[in-house]
Amino acid sequence: MDQRLINLLKTQCEKAKVCIWGMGKEGMSTYRLLRSLFADKILYVADEKPVELENTIQIPLLELKTCDIIFKSPGIPVLDETIPTDHLTSQSDLFLQVYGRQTIAITGTKGKSTTASLLAHELSSNGFDTVLVGNIGTPCFDVIDQITPKTFIVFEISAHQLQFIHDSAIIGVCLNIYEEHLDHYHDFDEYAKCKANVVKYQKENDLAIVNQQCLKWFDHPDHCIISSMDDPKADIYVREDGFIHTPFGNLYVNQTPLKGIHNLYNTAIVYTICHHAFNIKDSDFLYALKSFQPLPHRLQYIGSYNGISYYDDSISTVPQTTIAALDALPNTNILLVGGMDRGVDYTPLIRVLEEADLKRIYLMYGSGKRIAQQLGNCKAEVLLMDDLLSVMAHIKRFGIVGDVVLLSPAASSYDAFKNFEQRGDVFAALAAHE
Repeated sequence: MDQRLINLLKTQCEKAKVCIWGMGKEGMSTYRLLRSLFADKILYVADEKPVELENTIQIPLLELKTCDIIFKSPGIPVLDETIPTDHLTSQSDLFLQVYGRQTIAITGTKGKSTTASLLAHELSSNGFDTVLVGNIGTPCFDVIDQITPKTFIVFEISAHQLQFIHDSAIIGVCLNIYEEHLDHYHDFDEYAKCKANVVKYQKENDLAIVNQQCLKWFDHPDHCIISSMDDPKADIYVREDGFIHTPFGNLYVNQTPLKGIHNLYNTAIVYTICHHAFNIKDSDFLYALKSFQPLPHRLQYIGSYNGISYYDDSISTVPQTTIAALDALPNTNILLVGGMDRGVDYTPLIRVLEEADLKRIYLMYGSGKRIAQQLGNCKAEVLLMDDLLSVMAHIKRFGIVGDVVLLSPAASSYDAFKNFEQRGDVFAALAAHE
């Protein structure tokens, strides 16, 4: 096991009053590692639910200020100004301090899971010792026994994980920034600034790739390689015909399992890193690309039932991703939109829906109701329904052979489902149900 992180934790935590704030997946991961290092140490925990763990004392939030080090879990917003933010740290904070020189950190409101997964696939397929961690589901503390000085770490990192870091990865990527998680921050600008931390602490010769539309939030935009989905003046851009331009070389992608121009953009980011930083040959890059398995709930083909085809894009939680999904699947004629209403501006999507060549648009849940109120005349029939179950029952009754149904909600799932994965699973089960 690599001892660098262990040594840092021992130095910082051995004599400190340590609290773990939030006992979800990452919080439990932090507890396990700290407990393995300090078998008898009293650890403090703060969580809404009762916590019963060995040698722990649960404290209310008011007592956080009495702690020397607070490991904050990513899902917890810090909106209370009495919270001692100078005492906050996190897995990502300490991990980047130790392994930042071996890490490629990828953030963005959308596309970061696919991009990080594709990069990890390309690197491992081409012989590099690689681990994939972060927001994709594996807490970074859980992989330290797999890391050696020769390991490359692909870190899918969220704004929540970036909020209180003090170091950046040697390669940092910001794919895009859209309105999301507005309930987690004081405003959209704070959310965007957290994203910008992905390269804030980089050294002069580190690699930063940042979407053109995001540059205003970055302290040193001249340090960045600028990416765009459509601007041929950008350092990195793509075309509908599969052409990828980068400052280090160009590529045509003719065969890929990833649908849509937005995924070609994600592929361009991965290609830039692989070509420039790892000297992977174009032929080897394309060969590995063919074997990549797209992640579930991202324009995933569910199947054809009674002649109706179903696609699951439940990961879509902002308007821009639904627009991209419609571009990627031009044969779609039935669209399902709506979920938890977080106050996101739906104007761009409404413009598209009003002109879209669709047969029917189903709107549901809180955001669906708001979109329905704002929609003008549509070419498509618009139906406002209560929930996904009602929508799918209607499709089963009135759908015809040849229909193509796309679930791309443009909204969070938390008002009715545990997460977007459960929403997609329910959609798939209802699609298959006779």
